[in-house]
Amino acid sequence: MAHQTRVGTGPTPPPAGILAHMNLNPTDSPLDLVLLYGGTGGEREVSCLSAASIFHHLDPEKYRIRRIGIAPNGTWYLQPPGPGSATGKALEILAEGRPRVAALPGDGLWQETSPGNWQKLPVDVVFNIVHGVFGEDGRVQGLLETAGVPFTGAKTAGSALGMDKVFAKQLWEQKGLPVVPYAVAHRHDHELDPGYALQLFENCQKRFKLPLFVKPANSGSSVGVSKAHDWASFTLALNGAFAVDGKVLIEKAMTVR
Repeated sequence: MAHQTRVGTGPTPPPAGILAHMNLNPTDSPLDLVLLYGGTGGEREVSCLSAASIFHHLDPEKYRIRRIGIAPNGTWYLQPPGPGSATGKALEILAEGRPRVAALPGDGLWQETSPGNWQKLPVDVVFNIVHGVFGEDGRVQGLLETAGVPFTGAKTAGSALGMDKVFAKQLWEQKGLPVVPYAVAHRHDHELDPGYALQLFENCQKRFKLPLFVKPANSGSSVGVSKAHDWASFTLALNGAFAVDGKVLIEKAMTVR
């Protein structure tokens, strides 16, 4: 596997000027850079915003930029050259009439030029801008690693561990690092046991005191995160988090400032 270029791509689009000073290309010839954005999850709009910010701060003399947009159904489409109809706030994703893109194990990325005919895309590095599930949880990373394509950000294992808040906390605890007190809830237990939520609330209230933070174990950009001050708000928070993920993290609210 080629060396992984590491560039932070958090859920908030980078401020103007930051990427103007970033140089992924130390050579004189332009790099073939693919911006991968969109996705199937609830954070695809955030991804399109981030992609627009990154696109408008990349030097076209240093990079031959191609855009691959991931549609809500998960299909990858090669986008037209340039920013499309972006207003500067979000990059669009066109599907109708656009070539599909596939990752071939060990042989990079390919575009469908006509039904049944495929052409390899020149790619030096993929700038992964897909947020949340399917973008930051190791799935895209594993696909790109399998295809032998260098990409930005953490590799597969680090992405998967970092995305799952419960696994991350358990790993920190094993290494002796302090973590905010927490409990874990599972959707299937909630569905099978009518008294599960009340018992969970009473246990957490006893262990942590109120208020509590309730959040999906696998999500980002504060999607599905709520603060519970009582039983009524806890029920709403738990149902909201379960709507996003089958595993939920419940944490003691900390006063830090």
